[in-house]
Amino acid sequence: MRETERCELFRNLEIKFRNYFKKEEKRMEMIKRFLKEEEGVTAIEYGLIAALIAVAIIGALIAVRDGLNTTFGEVADKLS
Repeated sequence: MRETERCELFRNLEIKFRNYFKKEEKRMEMIKRFLKEEEGVTAIEYGLIAALIAVAIIGALIAVRDGLNTTFGEVADKLS
């Protein structure tokens, strides 16, 4: 391999490495921005709170279901 071909090969390799590392730096910057983002975290927190409230309501309704059925049954009997 001649010296000029070798130099051209190394230049091309250097350009490819620089482009690769520029892309990696951009990806890392995007990941850092994503991890610093707090608006998404707040939305997730509100979603979790809403889900927990829904579970608590469902649990409470299941716990008082029989009592409510009895009460509404008695009311319905007295009304008819």
